[in-house]
Amino acid sequence: MTKFNINIAICGHVEHGKSTLLGRLLVDLNQVDKSIIRDAENFLTNNPQAKKTNLYSCVVSRSIDEKLYGMTRDISHIRLNLDKDKQITLIDTPGHQAYKNMRSYGIFASEVAILIVSAVEGVQEFTIDSLKLLKSLYTPLACVVITKTDLIDDNEFQISRV
Repeated sequence: MTKFNINIAICGHVEHGKSTLLGRLLVDLNQVDKSIIRDAENFLTNNPQAKKTNLYSCVVSRSIDEKLYGMTRDISHIRLNLDKDKQITLIDTPGHQAYKNMRSYGIFASEVAILIVSAVEGVQEFTIDSLKLLKSLYTPLACVVITKTDLIDDNEFQISRV
């Protein structure tokens, strides 16, 4: 029997927390082998120059460069098995303009998308670019996730900025 699968693109501006959100989700759902978490912890300990990355994004990042610079350069496919015949494939897409082709491919391969927006920066150039790609590829936007709310003052946050 074929499993039901839905592909969901995770898109948005560079450094708004797309990979971190996915990594956190995977760790919290116990979908990451302990050895991968240990490897990520060791990488961060042994590479203090990796200032723009964190444990959760390291769990999702595939290359050393992505881990060192904290920037997704390629798409990652992460499968979550919901039960024996249902799964979700989350597609982590790059946010930087230099990797627009990879972002386009990730969105094209998806049935629906989740847009990530940082509460600190709000809507940025590549946030808008992601929305334009969604529209041009007829990919519905399921929701907007606002990240980094812990980094701002409660009085500073305005949903209208997002």
